[in-house]
Amino acid sequence: MAGLFEFLFKYRPALFDEGRFALAAPGWMQLAALLAGAALVFAAFTYRRMRPGPSGGAERYRWLPPTLRSLAIAVLVLCLLQPALVLSTVVPQESFVGVLIDDSGSMAMPDEDAAEDGTRGGAVREALSGEPGSLLELLEQRFQVRQLAFGRGTERIESGDQLRFARADSRIGEALVAASDELAGLPLAGIVLLSDGADSAPAELGDALLALKAAGTPVHSVGLGREGLEKDIEVSRVVAPRRVLQGSTVEVEVTLSQTGFGGRSVNLEVEDDGRIVNVEPVTFPRRSSAVTARVMFAASDSGAREFRFRVAEQPGEGLILNNERIALVEVTDRKEKIFFFEGEPRDESKFLRRAVQFDENLHVVSMTRQAANKFYGINFDEDTKRFDGFPTRREDLFEYQGIILGSMEASFFTHDQMRMLVDFAAQRGGGVLLLGSRRSFSEGGFAGTPVAELSPLVLYDVETPSGEARPELIHDLVLELTAQGRAHPATLLRDDRAESNDLWSTLPRLSAYQRATEVKAGATALLSAETPMLREPLVALAHHRIGRGRAIAFTPHDSWHWQMSADIPLEDQTHERLWRQMLRWLVSYVPDQVEVETDRDRFEPGSTVTLRAMVRDAAFREVNRAQVTATIELPSGDEAFVPLDWSVERDGEFVGTFVAGERGHYKVEVDATSEGELLGVATSRFTVDTLNEELFGAARRDSVLGRIADETGGRQYELDEMERLVEDLSVSREGTTVREARDLWDMPILFLLLVALLGGEWAVRRRLGMA
Repeated sequence: MAGLFEFLFKYRPALFDEGRFALAAPGWMQLAALLAGAALVFAAFTYRRMRPGPSGGAERYRWLPPTLRSLAIAVLVLCLLQPALVLSTVVPQESFVGVLIDDSGSMAMPDEDAAEDGTRGGAVREALSGEPGSLLELLEQRFQVRQLAFGRGTERIESGDQLRFARADSRIGEALVAASDELAGLPLAGIVLLSDGADSAPAELGDALLALKAAGTPVHSVGLGREGLEKDIEVSRVVAPRRVLQGSTVEVEVTLSQTGFGGRSVNLEVEDDGRIVNVEPVTFPRRSSAVTARVMFAASDSGAREFRFRVAEQPGEGLILNNERIALVEVTDRKEKIFFFEGEPRDESKFLRRAVQFDENLHVVSMTRQAANKFYGINFDEDTKRFDGFPTRREDLFEYQGIILGSMEASFFTHDQMRMLVDFAAQRGGGVLLLGSRRSFSEGGFAGTPVAELSPLVLYDVETPSGEARPELIHDLVLELTAQGRAHPATLLRDDRAESNDLWSTLPRLSAYQRATEVKAGATALLSAETPMLREPLVALAHHRIGRGRAIAFTPHDSWHWQMSADIPLEDQTHERLWRQMLRWLVSYVPDQVEVETDRDRFEPGSTVTLRAMVRDAAFREVNRAQVTATIELPSGDEAFVPLDWSVERDGEFVGTFVAGERGHYKVEVDATSEGELLGVATSRFTVDTLNEELFGAARRDSVLGRIADETGGRQYELDEMERLVEDLSVSREGTTVREARDLWDMPILFLLLVALLGGEWAVRRRLGMA
């Protein structure tokens, strides 16, 4: 289309955008214009007096011939007035052009057909070779050229031979600012950006473009590489928890992207220290380029673990370095404390405690009511404060990571205790498990209380007939996984997911008191229960987020049958595994009193790492007046100390920065004190290594290149449009310029229009019998 425009109007659209229209005719041409106007009037008068020929019925068309002739005369008059395009053109060798070259690793990609070696970098070297017709040779004919290479940082170079295309990052925004500073004070016609559009710091780009636009510096981008790879698979994204409890099942979301492999299946491998811990088959959809897979595996070894998520090289793939991503997960070997509050001695609570008693990472402290105001505590140790009944202080309750609420009626609790239970999840971020029994949920009178906010089930008022001691027990419940339950780690009873899903329907039948059929908006049901006694299924297991924590409801009251049933072999571990997984899920990702995080788990060497710590007191109220220090263990074994200051923007948040120069694993330990009292110690880990982020989404990013050109007043070009690029720079309004007028009277469009008008007039006259 641009070529057709240039043929008809003599010049490309870009020149019309830069120039302005003017008439170059001398004064006598004004008289000619007046005479032409008189001729138009005379022509119109002549046609008005003429009568149509024999072809009658043409009276209504008699205006058409004089109109066409008048327009033809107008075109001739326009040509006589000598229209011109006035442009500001640079004075040769008096203006400067900056050539900004992407020297990062993605430029070594073998997908540029215009280069001899087939790489993007090879195309850049040829463009800067100085050979006849090359970009550098064309620029140097008219401009003073300054070449700058960038990756992370920008430096001046003298020739393309200095380029290595091996830098870890390409920070385009930072490079544009550096180029503008380097060329400040010079008559600058513009900046030429040679890049594939990969940008490691997109947040910096917006401010850089605003500064260039304000300075009036156009940036012309030259795209390198193909807009899409023919055949490629990449591990685009991995979402993994930063910290898990040793022995827990880890659930990770992995997004795979592809081109050219739609409908194909691949194996996603998960590797831990050279050991394959899971292989998940993934099938790519035919009509979508991406698919998200949820993979699960056991975190069996403690410490900082690097889990690799990898797809093996497929036939025809040109790039395999983007087939793998690494997630750093800290697997902690510590005991999570759970408070089990039970309203009566019963088999369910007894067998639940037995199921987890040998789990070295779970410490269940139980308090059971044996009679009115008489409680029996189990598993209290020297580090756990003893109390009778349910705690009345936040500090005592918030000491735990999880709470299990058994068969205890609502009337036992004060309003403040129930409110504190809700705050345990919403503010402290803990997990609350509500167990089914004759005194739980609606049957326990919790409808309309604060605990109803906590429950993922919809609670309702239950009217118990006078004299009835307990609600009706629902028998013969067959538990079935919901669609969400089939993919949840807490319901994984066997290592093989398909085998585990099949196992649920074969387990002994259970019973429950709860007639719960609805979950709240935002809650998720994982297990349903069907029985011949009821027409609709009940909710057996459901959960939802509440504030920073979670609440789980399990309604059957006799899961211990899965341990004691005659149909279950003595060595079967189904009951034990279910409750170990349930309680580990209950306390997963529960925050500590003091926490520290980095914004991500992997950095490039030389990156500035921001440390953010959250500091709270024993009641989990944010503390702003604290002394917070981070001790960083370097890969070499040395230590660095970083003070953290209150951020002011958020209560309890303390921030500090650290430049990570060494490659390897880092351990951060933060301690916080207030008024001489130690509030807590927190740890975090991160890794410093070459990330090769540019190899992900490795196709040319025209959206970035186009944005840079559009927002600065430049244009985007292909490699075979270098002559046009130089011509557009030559008519830039920036730099040292002179005015130049280019004739428009001889545009082909005017000649074609004149022929069309005169030919049309003759055809109409002949048709009307006026010839």
